[in-house]
Amino acid sequence: MGVSSSKKVNPRPQIPGDWDVDKVPSQKGKVAIVTGTNSGIGYETALMLALKGAFVVLACRNEGRGQEAEATLHETLSTTAGGGSIVFMQVDMGDLSSVHQFCEEFKKKYDRLDLLVNNAGIVGGAYTQSVDGYELQFATSYLGHFALTAQLFELLKKSVPSRAVTVSSLLHRHATLIFYENNIMATNEKEYGQVSIFSISKLCNLLFTIELDRRIKAAGVEGVTVATSHLECYGYPTREDPSALIKSKAAANKLWTLSEKLTHLNFMKGKVAIVTGANSGLGFETALELARKGAHVVLACRNELKGTETETKLRAQLTNEPNSGTFQFMKLDVSDLSSVKMFVAEFMKTHNRLDLLINNAGVMGGSYALTVDGYERLFATNHLGHFALTAQLFELLRKSAPSRVVNVSSGLHHRADRSFNEDEIMVTREENFGQVQTYGESKLCNILFTKELNRRLQAAGVEGVVTVSCHPGYVATNLGTNMAAANSNWLWWIVISIAAMLPGGKSPEVGALPILYAATGDEVVGGDYIGPKEKLKNVGNPARPEPSELSMSESAASKLWAFSEKLAHVAFRVVKTDVGE
Repeated sequence: MGVSSSKKVNPRPQIPGDWDVDKVPSQKGKVAIVTGTNSGIGYETALMLALKGAFVVLACRNEGRGQEAEATLHETLSTTAGGGSIVFMQVDMGDLSSVHQFCEEFKKKYDRLDLLVNNAGIVGGAYTQSVDGYELQFATSYLGHFALTAQLFELLKKSVPSRAVTVSSLLHRHATLIFYENNIMATNEKEYGQVSIFSISKLCNLLFTIELDRRIKAAGVEGVTVATSHLECYGYPTREDPSALIKSKAAANKLWTLSEKLTHLNFMKGKVAIVTGANSGLGFETALELARKGAHVVLACRNELKGTETETKLRAQLTNEPNSGTFQFMKLDVSDLSSVKMFVAEFMKTHNRLDLLINNAGVMGGSYALTVDGYERLFATNHLGHFALTAQLFELLRKSAPSRVVNVSSGLHHRADRSFNEDEIMVTREENFGQVQTYGESKLCNILFTKELNRRLQAAGVEGVVTVSCHPGYVATNLGTNMAAANSNWLWWIVISIAAMLPGGKSPEVGALPILYAATGDEVVGGDYIGPKEKLKNVGNPARPEPSELSMSESAASKLWAFSEKLAHVAFRVVKTDVGE
């Protein structure tokens, strides 16, 4: 969630001592959203705003109750001269996809937003997780409203003077005894308590408001006001001193960062990523999602025409997402070591950091062929070029820590167990070449390289650089299609062609999930192998499947490293250098 502009904000005026609903100014021509409006405080707030002339969107989870509230409010307003109007729009604040849908629908229909009242909330009940896997009270009372405000902030900014009001509770004071800024959200039943978790969610509302206000002032944004309120006590509105904990900049900043990660909103802002083979399939989808989260993504592709077309296509897809990142095509043929060297030199001239390197480009099938460097084509493209690329970018990755290297492997690496020879790693004769076998060996090399790089990082005491491998399962991409078309083995041609038609043959959008998780997941550790969850290793959410036994061989990994250095003419030194260098 980005905030940007340039001037000072005026000091706050005093609240009148006898302020009540009669003193609400005219809201004629203003557009307001109030969440949780089917009853209680939300209902009354929506009613009063509409009575003063506002157009009010009733943002409710339950469609039946929302429509009932809409009908009742319509009836009340029909007898009031000068009143505004209301409309029901469905949103479940505990479901981030519902929040996103609501925002997209709202922005299609309305070109302004003067007032956002974040009121919806829940309290009590047993420990439950939302559809996104987050504790339900935290997700509904706080996180959904963070996501809502983030996605509507640009519209609030364009509609100044505008306001975002987040409803908290006096019980936020209770959270000062139990709130821990490094473990904000309850993740299991043992950490859960009905009142304590409600209190924490309401403290989060305050911390969010204070942090948003800080960021608005720092950016010099004028005309957007943010505030919180609580409703437990009787009396005229006044400014109260909340708990001392809300003054903690560290707590507010950590909550903001966590919230961006949990809601997948711009947590890659300011980060630089390279994705090889980004012109189609998995690489295309990976680049798209990273940029959608705010990253600057370098599309490293062999074909210049396809690369520039991809850059244009990706930019067009994110045209209506103002907080998204950027794309840049740079030519790279990973099968050609001189091209790798030129790419690295050009990249380092134009970029001073690298947060994420995704080694995704690959080839599959076809007949035995040599690269311009004289090496077997599958091995050179799928492993050796990426080894050379990582080696030459390693210092930049280390200086940009925390950074990550993701090597895209394949479940077919298991087939290499029968044929891989650590003393003769690369096929050098046509009679030893097999389309699937040699491909599997190159994908085994991806995992061996990952494991060995991780071992060397740990041995050297290099912190902040994480290396991980992953596989997407069978995905209907150009890679598989080309293999089926080019395969001289009729049996494998039939297998691959049929696999593309099966339900397990996933779309690139779904297949990219293990890559994206490997690239961004908080739980990922060095040396991990990430793939689909199900036993067939082809479908499901990202998980840690077991790689082949051979992929764990330190001897094979060490020999591959030495062999790769020799072929690529690079010395891949993994050393820890002091910050002062």
